Parts: sequence; C-alpha cells; structure tokens
Amino acid sequence: MEIDQILELIALVGFYHTVSFFANGLRLAPEPFGVQPPRERVAGSAGEQESHR
Repeated sequence: MEIDQILELIALVGFYHTVSFFANGLRLAPEPFGVQPPRERVAGSAGEQESHR
C-alpha cells in the first residue's frame, strides 16, 4: 500500500466518523431506502434455541 493510499484511507475514515458523529448527535432519521442494520441479539430472548443442555 502506497503512502498516498494510506493517507486517503485515514481521510476517508475521519470523514465517515465526522458524518456519523453529526448524524447521531442531530438524531437524524434513517433514510427510507437504506438497509437497516441487524438487531442485537440478547441471550435468552424468544426464538433463540439452546444447543447445550
């Protein structure tokens, strides 16, 4: 990986972090056409089967 590619990656990650920070801080609604992230699974929740007994 070249130095210019590394710097571009750092800038891209920083930009993404900034956009995420402001979107969360402003409590913006998700875009209707965007894919929703998977929900977190809680151990022992309904629908989860125990494979070890």
